[in-house]
Amino acid sequence: MNGEHLPEDVVLEMVARHVSGAMGRPWQVEGRLAKGPGTVAVALGRDHTGHPGHLDLDFVLNVDRRADTTISDCVAGYGATTEEAVDRAIQIWLGTTGSAVLELLTQSGGFAAHFPPSDPEGFPGWHVIHGGITGWGTGAGHEAVQTWATGNVLLPHLAPVLGGGFARDEPDRRQGVLRRRPRLGRPVRDRRGPRRRPPP
Repeated sequence: MNGEHLPEDVVLEMVARHVSGAMGRPWQVEGRLAKGPGTVAVALGRDHTGHPGHLDLDFVLNVDRRADTTISDCVAGYGATTEEAVDRAIQIWLGTTGSAVLELLTQSGGFAAHFPPSDPEGFPGWHVIHGGITGWGTGAGHEAVQTWATGNVLLPHLAPVLGGGFARDEPDRRQGVLRRRPRLGRPVRDRRGPRRRPPP
């Protein structure tokens, strides 16, 4: 792979093509966005590595409120060419964070698994959308996370560590409005694939 980055419009076209294929609905490049139906889009974030096979992707839930509705992620791909590496990175992202966000938008059960707040395999007290877990690399232990995730339920293990770091929207009784509080975490899914669970 050479060290040159692909042009932004080429990467956005690739993103639009892959997300269109996953959703079965058209996405197209509009300016500096891969634009989907309604208010959703994907933008390229600021490249923090300089590697041509690495992407910083911003999933924008509402292009009119971009600062408040963007879920940022980064992903690296591999391949013999920059095009192959970027294409692989988009596929990996779409199978992990991208699938969880698409499931959040569609609530169809087709992109990621749902775990209601009382599910013993979920995160106690929270409805979770669980996207994919992908690991790749070299050496004897490069599949360790995926192998562990295939045989274990991840979310109950995270609950004791992360449970105190989540906050809910609270009504502000003095002003009669919802006060937003920061949230932590990123949805994940094990390799067994999506399971349809009805939202609570």
